[in-house]
Amino acid sequence: MNTKDAVADAALVGVAGFGAAKVMSKATTLMYAQQTDEAKEQEKEESYGVAYNVAAKKAAGLAGKELSDDQASKAGNAIHYGLALGWVPVYMVLRRRFGMTPFGAGTAAGMSMAVLVDEIGNPLLGFTPPPQKYPLVSHLRGLAGHLVYGLAVAGLVEAGWKLTGRR
Repeated sequence: MNTKDAVADAALVGVAGFGAAKVMSKATTLMYAQQTDEAKEQEKEESYGVAYNVAAKKAAGLAGKELSDDQASKAGNAIHYGLALGWVPVYMVLRRRFGMTPFGAGTAAGMSMAVLVDEIGNPLLGFTPPPQKYPLVSHLRGLAGHLVYGLAVAGLVEAGWKLTGRR
């Protein structure tokens, strides 16, 4: 890969990651609105707060700093979007290296993020309680949201590659 292609891919990672995160957020907000009040209450009671805000506070704590809720929210958003951008190359590798279809690669990228981050990483690192503490609908919303993310990445990356005449 030459420098021009690497720069184009880096720009595409930014656009696709940010765009897909926005689409996922809209989708999960709509799904959350459909949940029962009981499920919402159970999720609220069990949660430590927004996982990436909790991550920001824990990271600051490791550095001997304490973040206000507003600072944690800003840092948490940076973590959230950084992760969204950081997962786009998973899609690109699945397409280029393994020759998967856009649908297959998008699905695999989204589902791997849901499982590795939400179901394993966050509880393991203490950003969320263990998965069994949440109602099933919370897990299904997370899986569906990450599937939306992966498919949005697929659409945005494929459009970008088509516009630039490359893959």
